[in-house]
Amino acid sequence: MGQKRGLMARKRYTAEQILGHLRQAKIRISEGKTVAEVLGELGVSE
Repeated sequence: MGQKRGLMARKRYTAEQILGHLRQAKIRISEGKTVAEVLGELGVSE
């Protein structure tokens, strides 16, 4: 109810979860992964 058809519900993240994702992304990018690969691993869209 209240949502338009075809749109996925958005997942809400806490500030701590966002910071954790950013830290993980920084490490993985420094290991040579692309931003697209890291986003896919973290389940975050570009």
